[in-house]
Amino acid sequence: MRAVKNLTGRPGRQGKGVPPITRHPERLGGTPTIAGTRLPVTTLIDYLNDGYTVDEFVAEFETVSRAEVEAVLTRIREALNEGWLAEDVAD
Repeated sequence: MRAVKNLTGRPGRQGKGVPPITRHPERLGGTPTIAGTRLPVTTLIDYLNDGYTVDEFVAEFETVSRAEVEAVLTRIREALNEGWLAEDVAD
């Protein structure tokens, strides 16, 4: 069994040692997914961008809980705060 890439470096909310966002090179070409699913994180982002609520997303994708979605969104916020998703620009 191959290891799952831990994007957070710390335990996640889905279980001890499992971050909310994972990727596996042999699943969906290494696309980041909601832990324990084959659901790409980009699908969640697309739904939210299209105006769906978290509750509507969870109703559409019954294998994902509200707590899991909240953990993913928290990790995205943390990544922004840590500078992972932003690029410096000169004035």
